[in-house]
Amino acid sequence: RPPFSGETPVAIAYKHVQEPPPLPSSVGVAVPAPLEAITMKLLAKDPAGRYDTAEDLRADLRRFLEQTALCVGREPVEKGEHVRLSGAFKRGNDRVLG
Repeated sequence: RPPFSGETPVAIAYKHVQEPPPLPSSVGVAVPAPLEAITMKLLAKDPAGRYDTAEDLRADLRRFLEQTALCVGREPVEKGEHVRLSGAFKRGNDRVLG
């Protein structure tokens, strides 16, 4: 399912630029909250809200795989918290991340 919908291609393009992406938890498959936090940080519209470096992203992905708290710029997201996300990003599919 596409993240944005609209009556015209221009309306959809406008949403891509102006609106925040929907939370992965709104799609319907359970995954840990830390993965949702990583995903939303990667999709931030404002570059200042994204990871500063690939190494910062890598560190959070490793913390996620090791089931420790993340440093995504908000309060730490602890292991064991779950959200909803679809398909390949399920926690049990580490091949996507590793």
